[in-house]
Amino acid sequence: RLAEAGYAGADKLVPLTFLIIIATVVIQSATARPLARVLGVTEPPPRGVLLVGANNVGRAIGQALKGLEIPVLLADANWDNINAARMDGLPVYYGNPTSEHAERHLELTGLGRLMAVSPRSDLNTLACLHFAKEFGQHNVFRLPPGERDLRLPAEIRRRHRKDNTLFSDDATYSKLASLLAQGGSVKATKLTEEFGYADYVERRDAATVPLFAMDPRGRIRIFGGEEDPEPGPGWIMVALVPNGEQRRNDAS
Repeated sequence: RLAEAGYAGADKLVPLTFLIIIATVVIQSATARPLARVLGVTEPPPRGVLLVGANNVGRAIGQALKGLEIPVLLADANWDNINAARMDGLPVYYGNPTSEHAERHLELTGLGRLMAVSPRSDLNTLACLHFAKEFGQHNVFRLPPGERDLRLPAEIRRRHRKDNTLFSDDATYSKLASLLAQGGSVKATKLTEEFGYADYVERRDAATVPLFAMDPRGRIRIFGGEEDPEPGPGWIMVALVPNGEQRRNDAS
């Protein structure tokens, strides 16, 4: 209409407008992340852990992570488990973490890893498959299958890669739950120049289950599913220790 009214150069106004819009989008995309860092409003680094299973095993691991100031969220469809986790002061999601409801309501901000510790092997496998899309295949871990799980379809068992196993090949849910039921606990031990990793390994009970280690930069390294870390001074070792070892360590 401007051209019809006799305004010179009006025909160039539309392409100029589109050029300005495109330039604005490009500049905004290029500067948004650096500006967010300067303003301190970036999404926190995904150091946190999503635990599928708010059972006694999940709660014990969750408490250990929380004690190390690692963000943690426990997901479970069992109300008793959820209620117990809440009583322990742990953040929870009530429901199936692979459901459509979870797709809309499960808050994953700050979470970058999955530990599936449900007694249900099928749920653990499904959770790994589901959250591999969000966290990456190398950041999803599950407990090894127990004897009953060997009856699962071969296709499901094939999808569970060995390098995604939590802790060790024999650290089944039954084994971990049994250790806790007998008075075992999850204990964190800091390595020093005087008390190194070799000393830690030498002193621990044969029944101890190493869970994970945290390096001085606050990064978690999980035993079993990853290349075993080489801890040094400043590292914190976290393990499920039997009741007898706890008493010996407390006395020493």
